Amino acid sequence: MGTLALSLPPLKDRPACIPPLAEHFIQKADLTLGKHIHGITDDAMEVFRDHDWPGNVREMEHVIAYAIALSDFEQTEISFDLLPPYLKRKYRLPIITTKVSAEEENATLQEYLHGCEKRLIMEKARHHNGNMTKIAAALGISRQNLQYRVRRLQIQPTKMKEEEI
Repeated sequence: MGTLALSLPPLKDRPACIPPLAEHFIQKADLTLGKHIHGITDDAMEVFRDHDWPGNVREMEHVIAYAIALSDFEQTEISFDLLPPYLKRKYRLPIITTKVSAEEENATLQEYLHGCEKRLIMEKARHHNGNMTKIAAALGISRQNLQYRVRRLQIQPTKMKEEEI
């Protein structure tokens, strides 16, 4: 009896297959590990779409199992911070500048940290066109936590749009 050889194009050449495969592997690993992961954040999915997947489908399955194993029981999505170190190094999120303005030079630590937090939230707001749910997911915090921070910092991220960058 002969062997049947199938030739499939690599995953990097089939970007439309990435979301459904990710969903399948999330369900499979979630069931095995007993967590409650039901999806993937936009920033993590962006990494999935950009990655070449040299290990093809098997690599994706391992990345998802790794992320779910690292997640805590409160998380419901795979986020960028749960990805393996080699992917986080390759697809770093934008780095916040550490340059200190003249105004910040004399600031207390609390004032400086509030300024950094405000800039990061506003950057994510611009990137996600003010969508609070997407901003919270990109920051790895709950929507309620984001709303608390927005009130505390007295900012209006919902008014930020991509064209304002």
